[in-house]
Amino acid sequence: MGKNKFPKEERIKRLEIIFSLFGDGNVTKSGDIKIIWKYSKINEPGKTGPFIQAGFSVPKKNIKKAVQRNRIKRKMREAFRIRKNILTETLKNKNIKLYLFFIYLPVKELSFQEIEHNFISGTQKVVDSIALNNFQK
Repeated sequence: MGKNKFPKEERIKRLEIIFSLFGDGNVTKSGDIKIIWKYSKINEPGKTGPFIQAGFSVPKKNIKKAVQRNRIKRKMREAFRIRKNILTETLKNKNIKLYLFFIYLPVKELSFQEIEHNFISGTQKVVDSIALNNFQK
């Protein structure tokens, strides 16, 4: 599997994971994107499955038209797909599985460059928070 893909295995689909994230996940805000994240230690040392699972949301309350919501979600997925290697390397070294949920907050549509900038700073905040914890390799 290539580095810059976003296959189905890396998407959050199970409601239990989503409820767990919203119930006791950590929250980081990066510009106009809210990131809810949670991590867990992987007990199987040889595991090669996805180290990251992500979900994306654009509230109907903020963006009324479905066409715009879908376009924004495409931009968010693309920004994540391009930048997820920052997280993957950290997670592989520490043997951690990370669950991320991105929520788009503004009421207007941002450009791809603005969304990508928010993703870069947001993922860096998550990496820094994970790095503060003492996990053994």
